[in-house]
Amino acid sequence: VHDDYLYDALSNCAQGTKVELIDITTNTASTVWVGYMTPKVYNAGYDSCIESFELDAADCISSLQYVDYEEMNSGGVTSIKSILNQICDATGELDGYYWTRSKKVGNTILLPNHMSISEHNFQTNDTEEYWKLDEILEEICRYLGFTCLQYGKRMYFIDYQYLEDHNDIYATFFSKANSYNSSLPEH
Repeated sequence: VHDDYLYDALSNCAQGTKVELIDITTNTASTVWVGYMTPKVYNAGYDSCIESFELDAADCISSLQYVDYEEMNSGGVTSIKSILNQICDATGELDGYYWTRSKKVGNTILLPNHMSISEHNFQTNDTEEYWKLDEILEEICRYLGFTCLQYGKRMYFIDYQYLEDHNDIYATFFSKANSYNSSLPEH
């Protein structure tokens, strides 16, 4: 942000300004939400620093509607994990995601690094133009029966059908550093 933070909050330049909500009620502060200021189509004036004003911000997942998918494997086959890593990178703020381990094929757990998909699936009408990242994320969720949401600096892939039958979810956390840890979700 600029030295004049009101300029960042109230002008049409606000779109790139990061907003982070931090829970400081515990001994260790934790991020509960992160996003970006929504674009303004006007400049709102202010008279003094005492004046109240309203801020609008969108979460990181919403910002994906402005970002095109970047081809990774010459339009060939790539892993779901690689696509989700690209999505995390595109937001600039998400450091990974929890993947519910409720879907299985036989005894094999469907983890995103074990699943592959053709990049051609994300091209518009056999053209060279790729979908936006929010459309790709929605397609992955629809195909696998997940709902994706953001909490803090992570995405969570949740299987609500599984939750109806079980009272907890065993999940795997995938970080952008290509590592993963099996654990219960933090939140």
